[in-house]
Amino acid sequence: MKRHHAFLLVLAILLVCAASGSTQATARIYGDVRDASGAAVSGAQLRVTPDCQCSSCPDPEKCKCCPDQFTVITGSDGQFSFNVPKGSHHLKVKEVDVSVSVQEGEDKALQIKVQ
Repeated sequence: MKRHHAFLLVLAILLVCAASGSTQATARIYGDVRDASGAAVSGAQLRVTPDCQCSSCPDPEKCKCCPDQFTVITGSDGQFSFNVPKGSHHLKVKEVDVSVSVQEGEDKALQIKVQ
């Protein structure tokens, strides 16, 4: 019986350690996309890529080395908001590339101007 309790205790400790190790520190990036006149650009697609080997890939959308890429669509007011792991990230919207670095728990505001 004591072995059973010891096994359950070890199992519980391992599960707690695994759960705490799988959480990732995140930050929030938010802002808006505006055109040359300053008007909000609704429905703009922002491609978000973490800083990795794909940064130099000619077509990052087809790279398999960055599975954490995702796309965010701006709202009718041109605004966007998303969470990312801490570190450096590349954002691309239309012909504009933006690099941004964030720390754990940081809120980073961006205003992106497109042609």
